[in-house]
Amino acid sequence: MRKSLATVGVFALMVGTVSACTTNEGTSGEGDDYKEHVGSIGTAEQSQGPAPDVKGAKEGGTITYLAATEFDHIDPTQTYYVDTMEIGNMFARKLNQYRVIDGNPVVVGDLATDPGKDVSGECTEWEFTLKDGVKYEDGSEIVAEDIAYGISRSFALNQGPQFWTEWLKGAEDYEGPFDGGEIAPGINVEGDKKISFELESAHCDLPYMAAMSSSAPLPKDKEPDSPKEYERKPFASGPYKFKEEWNSKKGMTLVRNDEWDAKTDPIRHQYPDEIKVSFDMEEKQATDTIINDAEKDQHSYVTSLAASKVSTIAKNEELKERTLEAPGIFVYWMGINNLKIKDPDVRKALNYAIDRVSLVQSAGGTHVAQPATTTLSPTVNGFNDYDLYGGERGDKEKAKELLKGKDVDKLTYAYRDSGDAKDIATNIQEQLKQVGIEVDLEGLPQQTAPDTLEAKDNPFDLYMKNWGADWPSGSTVLPVLYDGRQIRDEGNTNNIFYDNEEVNKQIDKITQMTDLDEANKAWGELDEKIMKEDSPQVPLYYSKHFSLHGSKVGGLYLSSVTGTVSLTNVYAK
Repeated sequence: MRKSLATVGVFALMVGTVSACTTNEGTSGEGDDYKEHVGSIGTAEQSQGPAPDVKGAKEGGTITYLAATEFDHIDPTQTYYVDTMEIGNMFARKLNQYRVIDGNPVVVGDLATDPGKDVSGECTEWEFTLKDGVKYEDGSEIVAEDIAYGISRSFALNQGPQFWTEWLKGAEDYEGPFDGGEIAPGINVEGDKKISFELESAHCDLPYMAAMSSSAPLPKDKEPDSPKEYERKPFASGPYKFKEEWNSKKGMTLVRNDEWDAKTDPIRHQYPDEIKVSFDMEEKQATDTIINDAEKDQHSYVTSLAASKVSTIAKNEELKERTLEAPGIFVYWMGINNLKIKDPDVRKALNYAIDRVSLVQSAGGTHVAQPATTTLSPTVNGFNDYDLYGGERGDKEKAKELLKGKDVDKLTYAYRDSGDAKDIATNIQEQLKQVGIEVDLEGLPQQTAPDTLEAKDNPFDLYMKNWGADWPSGSTVLPVLYDGRQIRDEGNTNNIFYDNEEVNKQIDKITQMTDLDEANKAWGELDEKIMKEDSPQVPLYYSKHFSLHGSKVGGLYLSSVTGTVSLTNVYAK
């Protein structure tokens, strides 16, 4: 998935891959070691509902999420931030979804009876059958045509996952369903229950992709005149629906969807009466609110803590009882605009210049971050643990040597103007000054920052970005970050605008490999090759999740898929 709402990251991706300790009963997910993801593709039997009861859970009450940043999108087709994806999971069902079984995430059928059938036997044609009794909030039946329409919207709306747009056969010139109303080429619908997909090439990991938000259904007649209008109040298919239209000022409230049938859902529960999202507090205020645990705040939680508070929380035994801690799925980089900084030696100097240990401290310390030297996360299969630019501490003398004789104009570093992002930006500014590079800082509004930095004509030289694998493969990281053929005017996942013809060819070659172990190894090798030869961005740190909830919130657990808090088991104590 593309992006994370971690406040220090202006840009990131969603679904990822660490096997934190998560069960259907919910756990703290504590642990410091990075582990290889062990998620698998499940069975038709595992796709049956209802989800197992959560021990100690009861119905009633309200759970409130104190969001550190405003949401940019809540329309499932456009959602690509992990926090919004987890919220979205409670009101929008998908073809597939992840069910935690024996502590590990397993891909199962959500709307579908199973995780999908490989009709061709070569992973080029996949078929899904919908379950009986799955309905929208108005009681109407969810049918295959609705899923086809929802997926087809991806071609016109470029802010969400784009895998369908790249994988479907014959869809290279398709521009979406809004004008002509036709569904995308490569999608075939047979009656109300069957939908199949023809792909340009083999993708044996399609069941994982079908669990992403872009496979959420939408009836064509529920699409208002514009996507922006629809986004005010998406049409619900999950256990919750919108009480009213939402916006970044008044937040949002989800209430029970009485048309949701637990017997069809192997993943979610419907314990609270309401789930609210509030945008009222800055990160530090929200952190203090949960720490203080006043009676009115005991049913609230945060997913992003003020960096200055992390050490205090970690040392307090009482507060630790209310924390969720586990390895994260994201890698944070200082993105380099390759359209502006074209000299590889300057980009390499930027890599040498950074002391990553210092940045970890600015981010909140070792409970939330670990120094990084790679593009891929240790949580991705095929991770290649290379070190090219002075290790965790960098090498400022080497940076100065590379910059000798270079005429480097003053650079501009953009950051999301919230939380502790400015502390990190200031740290980077001071470090680059030590090697002779002057940097101006510019804070961007929280809600518009992603779209601004994803535009090809954005005016900035440097910016914080991050990414986490959509599923445990370099195929969901390197192509989306480095394939130059995907660069467009806006909505860029490759928002460093890196384009190397040889790398593009290598991406195609690895994508066609049918031996997943061989492909994983090749992705790790390509990662090192790109960073060694072109240095298109600067790895800073690997994420670790550390969050806090009120004393009367039950059932929260850390999803090793999204790397953040899941609400599927949540209840009010």
